[in-house]
Amino acid sequence: HQPRWLAAPRDTITDAYVAARHAASDAYVAYHWRYQPLAKGQPGRILVEATGSGSSFTLRILLPTTAKKINGVTLNGQAAAHRLETIGASRYLVVEANSPIVQVQVTFD
Repeated sequence: HQPRWLAAPRDTITDAYVAARHAASDAYVAYHWRYQPLAKGQPGRILVEATGSGSSFTLRILLPTTAKKINGVTLNGQAAAHRLETIGASRYLVVEANSPIVQVQVTFD
């Protein structure tokens, strides 16, 4: 899943909770996404807390168009390896996690 809350054309969305379940297999995923835009003297921040029935996650986090530089990425409180992907005009930060419960924080200027 690639949440695109930042791409909402009319409203500025800063908080979203999503849960989905596949009844036939009992598989599920849920996440809480929060966005703090850049402010004078303060970096922007995106926080994603996710859980699911699988043993790992690949999180693709849409970056705001205002994000010029990634300052830090943490996975469960530790510095995390990540990569950037561009799809059309959208840039995503991608984090791989080998855990069914994760918290990812991205800070940017």
